Amino acid sequence: MPLTLTLPDVESALVTYGKAYAALTAVTGTRIATELPPKPSFPSLKLTRVGGTPEHTGVDHPIIQFECYGTTDLTAYGVYEKAFKAFIELPYVAPVQGSVYFGAADPAIPLNFLPDTSIKDPTSGKSQPRYIFGIMFRAQQYP
Repeated sequence: MPLTLTLPDVESALVTYGKAYAALTAVTGTRIATELPPKPSFPSLKLTRVGGTPEHTGVDHPIIQFECYGTTDLTAYGVYEKAFKAFIELPYVAPVQGSVYFGAADPAIPLNFLPDTSIKDPTSGKSQPRYIFGIMFRAQQYP
């Protein structure tokens, strides 16, 4: 008989949590997603699974990359400050998010300033200010 695992939808749970975190939405509004829209508004936060390994027991260890966009370098850094605090404390303030249980959150990708060259300011032609960091979570589907 084949082993079937139910892995949690970590990205959706994190988007839902981020949109409910008042200090973060005070900066980004509802602009927290796994993809930027074709004509994005800023400040905003994009998150993507970039790695990690599930266990045979159904516990997942995803590495999530957070891209913190702002209208300026300073506002992008402000998104980073709020996002890092929100998501690093997730297992301690709200361990169950929907049907996903978060048991740990550990920094996994150091903070980097990396403007997004695919998005240019129409007036100045400068690349969109962006800070990137990552967190490894311990997540499990909650029955």
